[in-house]
Amino acid sequence: MYATNFPLLLLGFVLALTFVATKQVDSNHHEKLKLPISMCDFAMMVEDKKVFVDKTDWIAEALRGPIMKLITRPRRFGKTTNLSMLKLFLQKDPMVEEKKLFAGLNILVNHSYAEIVKNHQHKYAVFEFSILHLCQGRDPTSFRDELNEHMHFWLNEYTIFYKQYLTSADIDYINVRFLRNSNATISRLLRGYFYVIRRLRNAGFKIAILMDEYDAPFNTAFEDDLETFTGEDSFRTKHHEMSATYVENKALMRQLILFFCKEGVNPHPHLVIFTGITYTSKNSIFSDMSNFKAYTVFDDDTFGPYFGFKKDEINYLIEKMDSNLKIKGFEEWYDGYHFGNVVIFNPYSVALTIDSKKFDTYWGNSGSLEIVQKLISFSGDFGFLEVYFLVSGFSLEKRMYPNLTYQKLFSSKETYWTLLTSAGYLDASRINETDIYRLVIPNKEVKVFLQTRFQGELNDAKKQYNTFLDAINKLESERTESLKNYLEKHFNDHTSLYHVNVNLTAVSLGNEFKLLFDGIERKKMFSNTTQTNEFIVYQLIVGKGDTVYTFHIAKINDTSAEEATTKQLLALPPPIGSSFHFKKGAYSKIVHTAIAFLVKTGEKSLSAFIKAQLQEYFESYFHHHR
Repeated sequence: MYATNFPLLLLGFVLALTFVATKQVDSNHHEKLKLPISMCDFAMMVEDKKVFVDKTDWIAEALRGPIMKLITRPRRFGKTTNLSMLKLFLQKDPMVEEKKLFAGLNILVNHSYAEIVKNHQHKYAVFEFSILHLCQGRDPTSFRDELNEHMHFWLNEYTIFYKQYLTSADIDYINVRFLRNSNATISRLLRGYFYVIRRLRNAGFKIAILMDEYDAPFNTAFEDDLETFTGEDSFRTKHHEMSATYVENKALMRQLILFFCKEGVNPHPHLVIFTGITYTSKNSIFSDMSNFKAYTVFDDDTFGPYFGFKKDEINYLIEKMDSNLKIKGFEEWYDGYHFGNVVIFNPYSVALTIDSKKFDTYWGNSGSLEIVQKLISFSGDFGFLEVYFLVSGFSLEKRMYPNLTYQKLFSSKETYWTLLTSAGYLDASRINETDIYRLVIPNKEVKVFLQTRFQGELNDAKKQYNTFLDAINKLESERTESLKNYLEKHFNDHTSLYHVNVNLTAVSLGNEFKLLFDGIERKKMFSNTTQTNEFIVYQLIVGKGDTVYTFHIAKINDTSAEEATTKQLLALPPPIGSSFHFKKGAYSKIVHTAIAFLVKTGEKSLSAFIKAQLQEYFESYFHHHR
């Protein structure tokens, strides 16, 4: 499984870092390694005789299935180096072939890959594009200029590289029509690629297109959009026009992708692979593409083992490096990512930990959290409450949008959890084949990083939650004013982009109320809805300490109905099925609480009418009402 035929080293895993090994000899004549981070080029890793975890099985998987693939993973999880490896395997290049870069590695040793090797190794003309560093500008023309320059440069490079397969007339034509025109547009340059690809196909080449960090232009433009999205009118209407930079970048990337995948290269390439952090919806960028599949952190059962380290691979590295660090420390600090059925460790932090001989928040400190912070701040005064629950060790259940468009990030609070998960700050596990996922912080590194980075915000959230718990505790004394004040502040929080719509139903309001209990174990909660003659009721039961709290929530339209409604709600039986959750609980009290929400005519805020009633807990309560 591992490449052990090279002299000592550490990691050249398939990730955007590698180590240069400097040998030193101590008094015991043992070799020690100095491991500065340097490269992500697979050829350099092999030529410099690095010892690395053999991930070449990924090549076989990349060549199976749909011709066109998108693979999303968090930053620094090995996307760039995996593409480098794939390119060197596919590309027909006599100089590369002579180096025998893959000798002794799984892709050549495993006999089950024999047909893949026979049909694909060194059979391709590979066109590789890295988009990440083309997004430095912040105005609508910057990316266009950078992309033009990039595509012009590589058209020239590929023309030179494949010149032996082009006639002198071909080269003259390319130079005159495309390369000598410094003002050539993307459309004109792409016609130059079409010309080269057609000639290479006629020469017997298969064609592969590899595009790394395809979503970088959207991320850059989206950052700018967040800076401008602060107006109160936008907050209230939940409407926002994407910036001219975003629209321009999207149009250019769509033109580029459709050219290589559908319109410009005909017949289509033999292989197209995109990598990135997020999946920009098929309806947005990848529309009309057949034989295409996205492999995201939410649903990828194919490429899980190949981006990041598995436990046995870390054990191998610990042993190879003669490290005193224990696998338990790596499990605590860096694992917890589930890609398909595989548990993955953060490769960047694992590498730096072995190098520095100490555990720390390497990955978190290597990136920016500005987008994350801005998105969470859009949730207003209560935005960090759910982050507080997460760092406190609880899970959240949220709807995920794997094929998210950036516009949707402004439409619902739940959408930014998708971005946080895609970026690697959360781990998501699907619940019963629905679009609801259980979210947790994957490991200690992310937890410590978030606690440090958002210390002030999380302290404020803790105070807010303690205020809520204090209001709940006061219900035992049938005092309801504190809870009334808290709920009215929470539901009428117009500092939030995602503030609660006063037209929501009782069920929706109840679900929002339930979120405030995300700091309680879910096995101690039960919710349901029921119908009376007058209204729909949302029912929630929570076990906390030695007390069972029942909440019956309705929405009314008339202030005069408040007294009768709360009285009727208090008399309702517990929801069917709740006995299973509380029959074995060591409870001594039951607090019944009725909450009636009212929107007064002509107003845009909710009022809450609350009554509470304490009684002694009795085991038959949940059975008596069945």
